[in-house]
Amino acid sequence: MEINGDILDITNNVYGGYTGHLDRDPKVKFVNDEARSYLARTDRRYDIIQISLIDTWAATSAGAFALSENTLYTTEAFDLFLDRLKPGGMLSVSRWYRTVGQDMPVETYRTAGLAARVLTDRGPPTPATTWSSTTEPRASTASSCRPCS
Repeated sequence: MEINGDILDITNNVYGGYTGHLDRDPKVKFVNDEARSYLARTDRRYDIIQISLIDTWAATSAGAFALSENTLYTTEAFDLFLDRLKPGGMLSVSRWYRTVGQDMPVETYRTAGLAARVLTDRGPPTPATTWSSTTEPRASTASSCRPCS
């Protein structure tokens, strides 16, 4: 899912040779829509839902999200994302780790806290339920697998 149609055009047409023309793979479906809204309107299940650095580094470092909430980073959204995974599916969320002027990786802490709240609310963990976090110099990624039912 990509909200910006120009990104899909660039990915599939301008850089299609570089990306391997995923748009021609019958197992891949590109959707031009807002992710949370689209997932709320469908019952379809996915192997992976990946949210990768969708907030610009410039906006994050400028504090643009200090007093606002992106609706992708709420407990309701994370519940929806986990509900839309196939058994064994993975939710992967990447955020900017540390930005200019921040001593602490605030967005990483927010994402980890959000994940902890959602998974705690869903009940005791099972061996198939995992949450992990990895950090690179500028970004961190948190991943969760949906338990098999």
